[in-house]
Order: sequence, then C-alpha cells, then structure tokens
Amino acid sequence: SIPQPGAAASSPPPVWQGHIGQDAQGRPVQATVHGRNTDGSYHVTIQGRPSVNLSEADAAALSGMRPDELHTKSQANAEALPPEPGMPEKATTQDHEPAGSEGELDETNAVKGAGRYDQVPLMARWKDNPDGAVRTWDEAKQIFRKHIKKVEPMMEEALDLVDVIEVRFKTPEEMKGKWASYAPARGKKHYQWRDFFDNGRIVLHVDQRVVKSDQAILGIIAHELYELNAIRNKIGSGSIPAVALQRFIDDVHSAAVELQNKSVHHKQNQNDKTN
Repeated sequence: SIPQPGAAASSPPPVWQGHIGQDAQGRPVQATVHGRNTDGSYHVTIQGRPSVNLSEADAAALSGMRPDELHTKSQANAEALPPEPGMPEKATTQDHEPAGSEGELDETNAVKGAGRYDQVPLMARWKDNPDGAVRTWDEAKQIFRKHIKKVEPMMEEALDLVDVIEVRFKTPEEMKGKWASYAPARGKKHYQWRDFFDNGRIVLHVDQRVVKSDQAILGIIAHELYELNAIRNKIGSGSIPAVALQRFIDDVHSAAVELQNKSVHHKQNQNDKTN
C-alpha cells in the first residue's frame, strides 16, 4: 500500500485509489487521490514518485471519475471526518520532477520525446474497443484524420506528418513504461529538423496495446504529432542545441497531454452517443 503523508487515525479516507499502469518491470503502479485542498487542487500520491497536487480535471482523469463526482466524494469524506489540526503541509507540484525535466539529457546523452504512464499532467484513462477490434496502422491513421480537427482545428497543420511516420509496435516490456516515443539521431550537439528522419521517415515506437482502443489511438497520435509539429515550427530551417531541444520537448509535453486527454474524452463522448 502507499504511505499517506500526514495520515492519522482521524484522517478522511482516500477519495480514490487504484492502478494506473505498470512500471518498467511490469508491476502495477498504484495511485491515490487523498482529498481536495483549499485552492481546489487534489493531493495525489503515485507509487515510487513524490506526491503532487493536481487540478480537479487532472485528478478526475487519473481516477476515471467525472470532476463533479470527485468533488462530491471528497466533500463527503471531509465532512464525515474532519482532518486533525497540525497536519503536515502537503507537497506541491514543484516536488514532482517528470523524467527528463529541466532540459537535462539522460545517461545516454540522447534527446527524446516519450509519453510515460506516470508523468504529470496525468493521462486520461481509455477503454479498449468493446468489440475487441485491433486496428492496423492504416486504420489508426484514418481514425485520427477523421476526428482530430473536431478536437483541435489547429492540428490540421500537423496532418502531413501522419504520412511520414513509420510506426514500430513494441511490447510493454520493450516500451519500459512509455505509451509512445520518438528520438532524433543520437550524439549531436545541435539538431536540425532533418535529424528526426531516418531514411525519410520519422520512427515512432508505440505500445502495441494502443491499437486495441480507438480512444487511445486518437489521443496518442494527437500527443506525438502535437510535439513533433511544435518541434518543426521551433527549429524551422535552422538548428537548436541539444539541451535546449530537450527543454523545449519537456515544455510542450503538458500541452500535448492536454490535447491527448481532450482527444480521448472526445472519442468517449462519441461512443456514449452511439450506444
């Protein structure tokens, strides 16, 4: 079980607790939404990571609950059992440092973009296709093209990237905690846009479970293309230092996750209307 900072005999029970994916060793990762703070954020702990405060929307996405359901349950818990005086202060978002933040390169000295299970902001939970359908990459592209402009019209400028992506599906073990990842050529001090191409294609590694869900397909492709298009616009016809490029990728990651979540919710709402 996850230690609950400041928990005492009279502390309210968690608002939600469950698994949000697997770690690199394939073990389930547990998360807990503890309660609502005075500023409207929610105190959250994720197994193996520092605790954070998330917005109501992000906490709801993590738990799979609607924001109003989360609010109601948190309020009921707090009213039923008020917290003890003198409770330790909860951690802030500054305590959490997603992998590769602050523009630092990892031990391989390689620039990379990756959507991990446990990064903050957290990713909305999706469901597999109810009929068990597993899509091909061509079918996945069609789903993306059909829906993305309804989610975010400005993504039209990134549609050309769909045709230059070479997807390589990997097992969860091979992806090591990531849903998708891309990386330019290694070992360079400065990068140009062409460095993201390998024989004319941008290689995108994708967890093979993504194509079991149309919701995931729309969300994951939206996330990766948002980042790649932002990188293309940032570099243009020039170049950028490796550390600055990694910092930029980290900076646009939150917006990419927001678009991903918006895309997943769009497809979920569409499914609800057809059922």
